[in-house]
Amino acid sequence: MDIGLPGIDGLEVCKRVRQNSNIPIIMLTAASDDLDRILGLELGSDDYMGKPFNPRELLARVKALLRRSEVKEEDVDNNIVMNYAARSAFIGGQELELTGTEFDLLSVFHKQIGTVLSRDEIGELLHGRKVDPLDRSIDTIVSRLRHKLSGHFDGEIIQSVRGKGYVLLLKN
Repeated sequence: MDIGLPGIDGLEVCKRVRQNSNIPIIMLTAASDDLDRILGLELGSDDYMGKPFNPRELLARVKALLRRSEVKEEDVDNNIVMNYAARSAFIGGQELELTGTEFDLLSVFHKQIGTVLSRDEIGELLHGRKVDPLDRSIDTIVSRLRHKLSGHFDGEIIQSVRGKGYVLLLKN
């Protein structure tokens, strides 16, 4: 990401991305004074390279950053392992075959285990907007995700809470 993006400052983009994601970020910019580097790192950038740069060094830094992000897998009750950087989820060492939307939904639930989320909250987190009361797409995605998780757990781990929404509950 470059600091001098048109329309919005790259530092602001970095800050906004970091609020919702752990995706690795490398700042590539001609603004290379110490203050810019420090600010970029403090706002969530994982690495910082000044222009001009050696493309081979950039490739080496990207590979190193991806290795580190794979190590940052999060384990929940030793049942579900999420790798946000690779957008993959594992149960018992086996990768789940999820669509992009199913992964996003599992991520939403995974980050808020035990919290009841309304359909509107899920719509906001997934699509950036509230869902129409007649729109059943959230329910459909939940159903598909439940089906894919059902073989790995006893009972439903994504439960419906009547009149409220859905909640991810992991049991031992």
